[in-house]
Amino acid sequence: MKSRTAIFFLAALLPCAGPANGAARKLSRAQQKKFVASALRYLRLRFRPDGKEQRADLLEELRPLEASSWKGLRKAFRPPYAKPFLRAAGKTGKQTLHFPPPGLASCEYLIDLPRGYTPARPWPLVVLLHGGGKNQGNGSQIMSLMGPAFQKRRCIVVAPTCPPDCWWHSPRTETFLQSILFEVSATYAVDFDRIYAAGHSFGGVGAWSVGTRFPDLFAGFAPAAGNPPNVMDYDLFHNTAFYVAHGRNDTRVVPDGDLAARKAVEALDPKPRHYRFDFFEAGDALGHGLPHDKIEAMAAFLTRWKRDPFPERAVCVAPFAQVKEGVRDSFHAFWLGVDERPVYQGHGKAVGELAGDNLIRIRTTHVTRISVYVSDDFLDLDKPVRIEINGRIAFEKRVERSVEFLLEHMEKTGDRGRVFANRIRLP
Repeated sequence: MKSRTAIFFLAALLPCAGPANGAARKLSRAQQKKFVASALRYLRLRFRPDGKEQRADLLEELRPLEASSWKGLRKAFRPPYAKPFLRAAGKTGKQTLHFPPPGLASCEYLIDLPRGYTPARPWPLVVLLHGGGKNQGNGSQIMSLMGPAFQKRRCIVVAPTCPPDCWWHSPRTETFLQSILFEVSATYAVDFDRIYAAGHSFGGVGAWSVGTRFPDLFAGFAPAAGNPPNVMDYDLFHNTAFYVAHGRNDTRVVPDGDLAARKAVEALDPKPRHYRFDFFEAGDALGHGLPHDKIEAMAAFLTRWKRDPFPERAVCVAPFAQVKEGVRDSFHAFWLGVDERPVYQGHGKAVGELAGDNLIRIRTTHVTRISVYVSDDFLDLDKPVRIEINGRIAFEKRVERSVEFLLEHMEKTGDRGRVFANRIRLP
């Protein structure tokens, strides 16, 4: 009797073919704990020069779990179920990035934890971008200006100092911000669906830029007294909340760009879900200031919203903006990506819809190759996935789950709030 009980227990822990209808079983609680513990160890070993062999061993250890459904596994990756996997510094204030990206000698940021912080619950995170221009300004300035409004709302507040000889929209700075987000979210209990970006002046341009490049990472962004970097299509922000504040009488950074942005957004159909344009009379001599009540309104607006990690409608535009620096060759937002487009056609666009019954409908303009990121959280990966592009079925087959892809995506984005099982590249 005891031997039969032991066999049954072992069988419950191992992945299996599932019920008679062929559907894979969801991971058990024990399997989820094992999966997440090994995955977080894999991510932590990224920072060890001798970790390559151990990472390969962990991948092999996790591969048998690819046969199971991963629906709901993302919950197990998030605090408080999964604790931060890097050791906290034990203090707030000025920090130096422990694992700076190549080519950046100086990587400093300020961090302030909310009162009563504990890793036993997830906390919202806001990244504040300072003004001042290239080689001017620092994180302490924006922390003093905007930090208290977000501290009051119990956010983890991070205020980086722009690296020397960089703009907020330069490639190196983009990598710097990604590294900060990865390190902070690996060190503290961050709510991955409540990450925000805000900034003033030069930092306002930066907030526009960050919101443009990562519309699926940030739940919302708030540029103040900045201007958008020639955004190609504001439909990109359909699922991302944003609050734009600008003095009407600003003579340092004139509000023409933000006024044009409002006009473009109002012309969209459908319009972005949550947004606000706030043009006001600034009291200082240049009209460039940001009154306290506007900062409070901005913080209150942003922290109301959570990210939907798998929205029914996803929009991807490539390039995101007409800026010479910081533009990447491949673009993705939420579960949809544009990989290639004809250069001579200008910007490309893909709009995807989760149509139900494992069907995804996509409309494209000036696009030659796209990617669809799939997850058990919005598809049944035990059945064929159908993808229709511009009215024609372009894909209809089952997609295998890949532990390696899941971990690569988490490592690249720092986002443990989504579990993508694989990617379909079309055509």
